[in-house]
Amino acid sequence: MKSLNVEGLDFNGHLKIGRVAVLGKGVAGIVIVGVTGGRRVALKVRREDSRRDSLVKEGEMLRMANQVEVGPKFAGATRDVLAMELIDGDTLPRWLEHTTGRGQRSRVRTTFLDMLRQCSRLDSAGIDHGELSRAHKNILVTGSGKPCILDFESAGLSRRASNLTSLVQYLFFGGGFARNVARILGPIEKENLLIDLRFYKTSDKTKGFEKVVGTLGLGGKRRVRKESRTN
Repeated sequence: MKSLNVEGLDFNGHLKIGRVAVLGKGVAGIVIVGVTGGRRVALKVRREDSRRDSLVKEGEMLRMANQVEVGPKFAGATRDVLAMELIDGDTLPRWLEHTTGRGQRSRVRTTFLDMLRQCSRLDSAGIDHGELSRAHKNILVTGSGKPCILDFESAGLSRRASNLTSLVQYLFFGGGFARNVARILGPIEKENLLIDLRFYKTSDKTKGFEKVVGTLGLGGKRRVRKESRTN
């Protein structure tokens, strides 16, 4: 921590380990609040029983994600500590639950569109997050509705990165969360969406993204194919 210029720790968060409050706990590390340069940051500290022998690779993946404007800002990494921007937000399920009232649908559409754009940028950069099928554990949404993709522990480089398809599966094809989304945004044409996702993966990503967003109705009026009107 000294090599990362950490001046102090602030044991604060929703989780507790014994009597110590922390931000998060995973199989690889524990996330706590640190102070550096007078500002609060998030520190991921490697667990002694972690199967990962270093956090340096995760830090490099986060730094690369930052280059396409994704993820909390990378602040430094050593074998045992990863320092990054502290994101104040809720998990996707908690955020969706609290997003109510007038303009609910518009706010959900805006946040979802931002998430999918971030995923598309990761795909184009060849960075596969690897865990977005469990987005409830890897995305926080701030009070202003800005989503942030976290935890690049399982990330790697791949010509066939599938961040967008993984997140769409979670948002619209999953269990209880997807049902809550459908109640807010309305039903979607799942067969057409699957066709669009295949086009996105195998053809022009820019056009594919536009097709996906159009079918979901996130960029404005929902796109309906002629064949869908007759079936």
